[in-house]
Amino acid sequence: MKNYEAKYEPKSLSDIVVHAANMDTMPLFTAIALGEINQNILLFGANGSGKTTLAKVLTCEFYRHFEEENNTHFVQMAFEKDSKNYEKDRLVFHWSKSGISWHILDEIDKCLHKNVYNELHHTLDNKHGHRYIMTANTLVNVPAGILSRAQPIPVDCPTADEFLPRAVQILENEQIKVSKSKILSVLNAANSDLRSYYRALERI
Repeated sequence: MKNYEAKYEPKSLSDIVVHAANMDTMPLFTAIALGEINQNILLFGANGSGKTTLAKVLTCEFYRHFEEENNTHFVQMAFEKDSKNYEKDRLVFHWSKSGISWHILDEIDKCLHKNVYNELHHTLDNKHGHRYIMTANTLVNVPAGILSRAQPIPVDCPTADEFLPRAVQILENEQIKVSKSKILSVLNAANSDLRSYYRALERI
């Protein structure tokens, strides 16, 4: 069974297709990868826009830059409303040449328990080498205390035209010959999110 999303998931910043309106964020992403950013990051945008993938790429690029094993700690924050399944001591610091330990807190806006957010306030204030990249579909449900402790960065899904070169590359790799106009037509018929783009290409 085809699974282009898994097979062709971006592994570096050069693989990321950026929506034109977000192009001014690229220098910031490069700075994160080089260890030049000293604050927490909050990537926000619609479901399927590639936030989690981008967060993983950024931390992967960071550790690659410092010639280290990727030790990113990934925490899924989509707990149930009455859940307390957040343990601050799970965010373990590890030694690194950079002196930085990266953590990805995914879907921060779906973590609804106030006790969790109270713990996160203290976690995000940690100045001892920990840095955090959080993701959220919207900023509406993210408490002000979290927003004040991170730099929000918008992530929008690329348009079909913007994703076309990547789509052509994928199909060429799969040795599937089809015109660019046909590929663009298929992408335009899909929902405007990356998962739908990949699934549409699988049907060609």
